[in-house]
Amino acid sequence: MLSGNSLHLFSGSTKYGVSVDRNVNANPTVVADFNHLPFYPNTFDAVLADPPYADHWQKQWGGDLPQPKQILRAASRVVRRGGLIGILHIIVIPCYKEFNIERVAIHPILCGPNNVLRAFNVYRKL
Repeated sequence: MLSGNSLHLFSGSTKYGVSVDRNVNANPTVVADFNHLPFYPNTFDAVLADPPYADHWQKQWGGDLPQPKQILRAASRVVRRGGLIGILHIIVIPCYKEFNIERVAIHPILCGPNNVLRAFNVYRKL
């Protein structure tokens, strides 16, 4: 469900939808921290996130690593009811009921030989 009405967090630039990144050099649509998204609630059909997830990325990120629960909180605020949230991470992220979401799927992703298996966590806003 990639459309012009999708939000891509930690993404730099993308051809689809709106991209948000803290790094201005990544050429995002909007330069912002994921915890302070400048969008109204229920704006997007889908939110995708591929955050930094390990200590060795912390220097490039320039701050504390984003916690999956914080990412889900931010995404669930800006996605519309029935909209999807997808987060690529090294953990299976719990479904936090306080965000009014349900788990739709977990897909294992292998990004190359000798890499850690990552989980594409998919949720739907109720």
